[in-house]
Amino acid sequence: MNHVLLKASMPLAMLLAVTACQPENAKSPAPVRAETMAADANEQMSAEARKADKIYADYFEVQLELNPISATFLGDPRYNDRLANSLSPEHRAKSLAIEKDYLSRISAIDDGKLSGQDLLSYKIFKQARERAIEGDQYPGHLIPINQFYNVANFMAMLGSGTSAQPFNTVQDYDNWLSRIEDF
Repeated sequence: MNHVLLKASMPLAMLLAVTACQPENAKSPAPVRAETMAADANEQMSAEARKADKIYADYFEVQLELNPISATFLGDPRYNDRLANSLSPEHRAKSLAIEKDYLSRISAIDDGKLSGQDLLSYKIFKQARERAIEGDQYPGHLIPINQFYNVANFMAMLGSGTSAQPFNTVQDYDNWLSRIEDF
């Protein structure tokens, strides 16, 4: 009978007795500690989760640059001097290329090594990229302008200087002038 199996299921007193009966020169395999196995598994999961987190962060940064109005409303002033034409063929092509690139990147992650919130985030992110790519076949850019969410309204809000794009410094005014030129 395998003494390793016995050891796992025996009370301590019996374990000591069985161990004491073994010859001195008998080599017992080094016990594999559950903590070590769990730590190794967590390290692997953490590595995949870290890779995925980097992909999410990179995607977010790319989206801020691609959509400068969104960046402004999120409180990121780095792109306050820009206004993207999201209806142009070039912008739509760039957006689709980004979606495909990030779908490829997230698909390279081994989701079998993710669990809990990491796995949920992975699935949501991947599905959103897939839907964005699939949705590109429908000409959403041809939907008529909506009276609440349109460039003219955003420009009026931002131009007040009391909304997401304040006018506190000379740089703020220069950013606004640049954005107006794009408009």
